[in-house]
Amino acid sequence: MIFDSLELGHRGAVDTLRSVSDDVMVEFVQGDLKNISDTRDGTCVRDYIDVRNLIEAHILALRYLESGGETDYFNLGTNDGSTVREVFSECEAVVGSKIPVEECARRPGDSATLIADNRKVKDVLGWEPRYTLRDSVETAWSWERSMDN
Repeated sequence: MIFDSLELGHRGAVDTLRSVSDDVMVEFVQGDLKNISDTRDGTCVRDYIDVRNLIEAHILALRYLESGGETDYFNLGTNDGSTVREVFSECEAVVGSKIPVEECARRPGDSATLIADNRKVKDVLGWEPRYTLRDSVETAWSWERSMDN
């Protein structure tokens, strides 16, 4: 499984997750662990979504079109988002190890918060994301461990 942005199913990122002694999970966060004062913990907020949520939304969209619904666009996301620190916390909880982190200065132009407004897809298609960040990390970690066998 992959997140829309995190690509936890991508071999390089999961390899980094597995070897928690690496200096920084560069493949994982792509430099998003920054000091930003206007978020709940000072790191960027991004709207990571499990691919299974995306699949369910696309199935609902197909059914909507098949029943005569008009072509439209929808934002798919949690409408909330997670901070980079929260993502690391979830990964550490699932993996069972502390992940070394190196914080650096905020890049010029970085948005503090980027999340999808999913109200329209909820109203029109009745879609709600069912799978959480924890679900995504657990799925990716389980898959990675299965590859060791």
